[in-house]
Amino acid sequence: MKLFCIALLTLACFISCNKSDSPTPPAPPAATDTTTLVKFVTIDSTQTAPFDTASICKFDYDNAKRVTKISILAYNTVSRLLQTVVTLTYSYAGTDTLPYRYFEYNRPLNSTFTLDWNHELSYDAQGRMVRDSSNEVASAYTNVYTDKYIYTATQFTDSAFSYLPTTSASGRKTFLTKDGSNNIIKQVPENSTTATEIVYDNHLNPLYKTSVGYPYLMNSTYLCFFSGVNITVQKNNFTKVSTNTYDAAGTTILNSYNKNFNITYKANGQPSVIRIATTPTPVASDKYKYLFYYGI
Repeated sequence: MKLFCIALLTLACFISCNKSDSPTPPAPPAATDTTTLVKFVTIDSTQTAPFDTASICKFDYDNAKRVTKISILAYNTVSRLLQTVVTLTYSYAGTDTLPYRYFEYNRPLNSTFTLDWNHELSYDAQGRMVRDSSNEVASAYTNVYTDKYIYTATQFTDSAFSYLPTTSASGRKTFLTKDGSNNIIKQVPENSTTATEIVYDNHLNPLYKTSVGYPYLMNSTYLCFFSGVNITVQKNNFTKVSTNTYDAAGTTILNSYNKNFNITYKANGQPSVIRIATTPTPVASDKYKYLFYYGI
């Protein structure tokens, strides 16, 4: 019996020693992020590579996946040489997901003209922008342009703006209709018979994270946009953007101009390629296709 116990103890020690001497298994590879947009490229479908690139937007993020920099490279439409470099850098307070500041650095390469702007942004408790105060860096911060936004359930008012040292004010109102995802589906300026109306898919727009939260469908000249549809993006992807002119009663459409988005999706539902067709009359910008690249 004593010999049997000794044998068991010896076997136990042998097994224990083998376990402690075994090499540590390698750590599993870090998961690759395949859903965050890193590049947005505009291609001229009438040209061949490498002369078909019209523009490239590159996105940098911090560890919290907040956009910290957007680099925009625009190429000449004829020579396809690099023509303009625009860099937008974003600053955040603590864990906020919306930036309190962003800086525009604009450098046309064929000109001595430069345009640098510093934007100071403020939001309300619902994350809606209530103030955008911008100043031209080149003019030593003396020229300041400020917008203040006031909201109701159906409209927002650009209540005041100033361009210092000359001050002015405005009560420009815009009437908005939104869907359940907070996308703007109709926008009509006060005293206007022309409305912008939009239809969306149910997929998250990968460009939405790059938006700083402007409250209406404003032009976004220095942001990444679709040619001919340079308005701020919404939560979901555009499938149709219409400019409709109504009669005085606002019930009958007299004229309609439409941008129809043909979207090719990845298996996970994110857009990979977008083409735009304009009706009733095609336009030159219909030649572009837009490519989305993901992964950090």
